[in-house]
Amino acid sequence: NKVMARLEDIRGLAESHATSISSSPRDWMNYLDTAARLYRYPFMDQLLIHAQRPQATACASLELWNQKMFRWVNRGAKGIALIDETTQKTRLRYVFDVQDTHMVNGGRTPYLWKLQEEQQEEVLLHLEEVYGLEAKDTKNLSDALMATARYMVEENLEEYLDGLLYVTEGTYLEELEEDTIRSEFRSLLTDSIYYTLASRCGLDPLERQEEMDFVHITDYNSLSVLTFIGNATSMASESVLVDIGRFVHRISLEEMKKGIENSEERNYNNFNTLICESKENNDNLTNTRQIPMLFNTEFSCVWSKEAEFLTFQLPAGLLCAKRVVRFKRCALPFAVRMTADGAVLTPKAGAFACIGHQRGRVDFTAVQVLGHIGQHSIQVVPDAVELFPVCQPRFGRLCRWFP
Repeated sequence: NKVMARLEDIRGLAESHATSISSSPRDWMNYLDTAARLYRYPFMDQLLIHAQRPQATACASLELWNQKMFRWVNRGAKGIALIDETTQKTRLRYVFDVQDTHMVNGGRTPYLWKLQEEQQEEVLLHLEEVYGLEAKDTKNLSDALMATARYMVEENLEEYLDGLLYVTEGTYLEELEEDTIRSEFRSLLTDSIYYTLASRCGLDPLERQEEMDFVHITDYNSLSVLTFIGNATSMASESVLVDIGRFVHRISLEEMKKGIENSEERNYNNFNTLICESKENNDNLTNTRQIPMLFNTEFSCVWSKEAEFLTFQLPAGLLCAKRVVRFKRCALPFAVRMTADGAVLTPKAGAFACIGHQRGRVDFTAVQVLGHIGQHSIQVVPDAVELFPVCQPRFGRLCRWFP
């Protein structure tokens, strides 16, 4: 039937693509670029995603996008077929890249951690502690990642090699001695793990490596043997990158919290001055004004008198969840536009059709923005804009802007 025929087609795609990515060092490195972005997927899934959507960044099932992320798959988007062998009967399952989806009310953008240059030293020290790296391997992050790759290989080499010698028939490995296979496997695996780690951490692997480091990939010219090097690279990289990702997320939250607390303390000293200045200028509103924010100076709010709405701009990485404005019992959708500086939230066209105006201004009950720093409510009232915690009030006092 059609289902079984499609399954056989995808199996054939995996076989042919395995031969393709092992045909040259450059093809293998291109595959590793995709695997680095999708490090939580096993090798076979990474292989098929690379075959069908090599530029994918975040893939998930239709159910996960709809039910947990509140993102709808775009009309006409083609799913990425993966082989599912977790049940008694092998079948196909489909995933979609984030680029094939769009947010609806309450929708979220997947969190993809990014290692900043100023965070590299902390990550280096973390790797040194976790993997027991020597001082000579901690001069920079690149050295630390290479030492980590070597550590993962030496700790698990026997497990990674187990069974390889029984499936070399018909491949270029068949002509090699066992010791040669072992030596080449160790070297190729170490370089592949390092390439994946460096790529995901924002480093350029080719500053340390060259194509000839992967020349032995051409010996793995069949899926039966490529699976061994692919699985080993995937498992080792996932273990390290999951740990790095969690550590980067934690220090990013700590940096953000520290910045907010410093900003709150600094701006509180100017609170009375702002009140006086705002009252004096309240009658001289310009068409568009930048509204200072006492609670977090990196969060800007622009009032447009003519259009009668507020645009909230969040720094990159802050926005992680809601984009719905609650007005009494109505939900007011916001459009989210990603920029180099962060996310800009603007009410969608016609959003104020059912919203009452008071003294020439939009009267919200609350605008809820959920960020990594906690949830806060922003309320526009006739004489001021207020920010105050609506849950877990960890950061203290009420802050006000006067437009």
